[in-house]
Amino acid sequence: MARRHWAEVRKILEQDLLCDSLKGRVRYFTTRYRKAHDNIGRVCVLVDEKEIISMPFSIEDERYAETHRRKKDEPDRSLNEIHEKVYVRKRS
Repeated sequence: MARRHWAEVRKILEQDLLCDSLKGRVRYFTTRYRKAHDNIGRVCVLVDEKEIISMPFSIEDERYAETHRRKKDEPDRSLNEIHEKVYVRKRS
């Protein structure tokens, strides 16, 4: 299965998969708290601008997983130090 961007998925959910009476009334919203140590985020479903579903989700990307693997190998270093090292290296 091909990976899709959220904007494309949201368009499919809001326009292609809803009956005509719900189009324009149902919205999907997601956010990711990038500075959170565990990459936690939130997803919501809104109907007529009223939030009816809200739930947290976690994105365990390769950097997050690598940070925790390294913590086991380097127990004397703080998780924050390891996190910074992994994220800086991956950006460059």
